[in-house]
Amino acid sequence: MEFKFDHVGWITENIGLFEEFWCHGLGFELIHTSISDPQMFPALFDSPETAVVRLYKHPSLNINIEIHQVNQSKTFHSCRESNSFLQFGINHISLHTGGYGSRKEFIKSLTAKVRAPIEVKVFNNPKGWENIFIRDLEGNWIELREHLE
Repeated sequence: MEFKFDHVGWITENIGLFEEFWCHGLGFELIHTSISDPQMFPALFDSPETAVVRLYKHPSLNINIEIHQVNQSKTFHSCRESNSFLQFGINHISLHTGGYGSRKEFIKSLTAKVRAPIEVKVFNNPKGWENIFIRDLEGNWIELREHLE
């Protein structure tokens, strides 16, 4: 069986935070905006709300992100409110930063573009390697990798 990812989707209540990090910081571009079907969104997400749906594409990486923007929802909970690693399901995504020379150079470039502090966690393994994670402005964890295995 052959397949490829079409897009990654998530829900936000603050499109400004999303765009500051993912568009201004990482270069994604808005390519389409629509309103969710008033029956589909509640049926799929078990929520009485509808959402503004925005599709973003990175101009050189062939990666799409689909954002469902809701209005200060009590139905959904921000991962900024807790340690997002302590949940079932997807708890982080990973970016390969090899084109930037190193993960630390990538973080330096990103923080120069984004006007808000970027949280960074580093685990220095005694065996000589390190894991580096950053959080986007909504609290989503992103693992930074220099080498693909």
